[in-house]
Amino acid sequence: MIKVFTKNSPDEDFINVSIGTGFRQNTTFRQYSQTRGSRTDWLGTDSRRDLPASFPSTDELQSVGSGNSLRATAGQQLDNNYRMDTTNAAPNASFGLAFGKNWTVFGKRLSTITTASISQEFQYFLADRSRYFFPEPGRPTEKRDEYFDYTYMKMNEVGIMSNWLLRLNADNKIEFRNLFNQNGMNETIFRTGKDFIQRPEGAQDYSFRYESKRLFTSQLEGTHLFNNEMTKVNWVIGANYLYHEEPDFRRLRTRFSTEGSEGQYIIIAPPSSSPQDLGRYFGYATETGIANGVNFEKKFAGVEKDRPRIIRAGYLIDYKQREFSARYITTFFPGFHDQEVGEQLLRKPIYEAFAPENYRQADGWLIQEGTRPTDAYDASTFVTAGYLGTVYPVGDFNLSGGLRTEYSVQKLESANDAGPINVENIELAFLPSINVDYNFSKRSLLRLGYGKTLNRPEFREYAPFLYYSFEMIAGMFGNSNLQMARIDNIDFRYEFYPNEGETLSFGAFYKFFKDPIERVQGNVTETLLFTYDNAVEATSYGVELEARKALSTVTSAPFFKNLSLNMNASLIWSEVFLGENITFEESRRALQGQSPYMINAALYYIDPISEFQASIAYNVQGPRIFVAGNTNFPSIYELERHVVDLTVSKTFKDRTTLKFGIQDLFNYQYRFYQDSNFDTKIDRSIDDPMYLWRRGSLFSLSLNYRIK
Repeated sequence: MIKVFTKNSPDEDFINVSIGTGFRQNTTFRQYSQTRGSRTDWLGTDSRRDLPASFPSTDELQSVGSGNSLRATAGQQLDNNYRMDTTNAAPNASFGLAFGKNWTVFGKRLSTITTASISQEFQYFLADRSRYFFPEPGRPTEKRDEYFDYTYMKMNEVGIMSNWLLRLNADNKIEFRNLFNQNGMNETIFRTGKDFIQRPEGAQDYSFRYESKRLFTSQLEGTHLFNNEMTKVNWVIGANYLYHEEPDFRRLRTRFSTEGSEGQYIIIAPPSSSPQDLGRYFGYATETGIANGVNFEKKFAGVEKDRPRIIRAGYLIDYKQREFSARYITTFFPGFHDQEVGEQLLRKPIYEAFAPENYRQADGWLIQEGTRPTDAYDASTFVTAGYLGTVYPVGDFNLSGGLRTEYSVQKLESANDAGPINVENIELAFLPSINVDYNFSKRSLLRLGYGKTLNRPEFREYAPFLYYSFEMIAGMFGNSNLQMARIDNIDFRYEFYPNEGETLSFGAFYKFFKDPIERVQGNVTETLLFTYDNAVEATSYGVELEARKALSTVTSAPFFKNLSLNMNASLIWSEVFLGENITFEESRRALQGQSPYMINAALYYIDPISEFQASIAYNVQGPRIFVAGNTNFPSIYELERHVVDLTVSKTFKDRTTLKFGIQDLFNYQYRFYQDSNFDTKIDRSIDDPMYLWRRGSLFSLSLNYRIK
């Protein structure tokens, strides 16, 4: 969860116009392939990929026989969008407009900051993807398949933010915040390689996918001060709307045939519905949410004027509801049709093979509805919470703590082939916290704290829906038996503030997880399946360093007076207990998703006189488990990536700002390895790569002009 604070009151009226462009290594001006889009793709949304309104329903298709004419006429309505048109990728482009304004309305101050932006970005990369047979001790690992994915993506995004502030007087204000974001991605993957068992002569596979996401959030908030700011009341009412769609996600596989003088690739037609072979997926999710909260704070005079005693109390009501539905439709050639005609169709180029006229009742393609009851669900999460807390200074100590109580209900309604699936998890959680600060002086202190928190399953984690990922060559599904995780947190920290705006802190922490939620492998065959499960318990502990330092306090050299350093670094040890009945060689391992170390560092140069700014940022996260394994399949690890970003900007005459940036300067590789020898660590000389790719460095240039 991320809490975003957005500005809503400009210091002075302004209008800003910005334009930008970008050059991505190995993408811009290079060959780019994709299928036909819709007329609204540039706005991040689709207008033509949905099933036609007259297309038969799931029940209609599943109620008729294999040779029924409905299966042919329905196929004729499907969009034959399989042609890969090749052009050169244009440079990335963006445009933005922002304005801030202050008015006086009936003696009250009304302010707004409103922004709008639109952008388009291209991306190409070549990914290596491999799978392996089950590792045998003492023997080299053998590849099951080896593929090379030529991946082409075009991303379009539209964003609007409009924030308003009505200041009634010095003690009362009303804020109205609105955020809208729409983004779409058109993705084409052309895969080559071999399946050494089923397609040893060669394979060419295709994936054509469009994904669109829409977010709108609106929030009305009031803040009121009483008794010379000794009493504060804050209230908020908010609503969220999210929409996600993947219309007509097309996937197909081919095999190389040595028949004929030169040989050719032949389409693989499945005997029944399949997510891999001639599968078309249509998925839609709508999520709405409302929230209301009130916070009360009362200060009481203490011994020291700037250290009052404080009582805080409040409540929160939060409700989220999601509706999801999907359809799987497969094209197939029946065994009772003329097989000679079928062979001809299988050998055609894919953009010719699925032309509407090739769907025929007697001797052509038919469609099969593969939708299952688990491909739809309704889910909701309802949370009510109340808290009471206090801050009480005693001498050089500052004591604070309280109790938060949460009552939650998570519901899910779905079904499988055996019947309905109804989940209702009702939880009452008491979440105490206590913190003790000891002030050595006004510039240094010690903190010791304890708090209890929780982690509820997300909708995608407990919905029993199976989604096939072409990129990962894996199925992904939820687990309706997931339980809420509870965490005990202990934190000890020394903080030192050498100068204003500077911080140096050293800390240590310990966390205990009850029923932690992890992404795990649920494989029952050689096919990869990713799901979620609760481990029995886990611990995590470590040390961390945080520093914010202006180098002007270190040296008087002119150059260094404008330099500052921000840094945080952590070392973490984690361990999961999987239960006494686990037959792993190791029943304990690192917590899935937890890196053993993390470093974030940035160096800033800001010259207020010349209005020149520059920064360089570095980030790395250590190897972490991407998907936890089981007795038959090793864990998959995401290895570390060293990322360096550079930004330089210069403002001219207080109105024009030119900015240049390089993202991922060293183009570090994304690397996913499997722990082939099950020793809970990755040695690249022993363990095997599964997914490898580089995105390419991004060079960007933008111009911002302030009109007034």
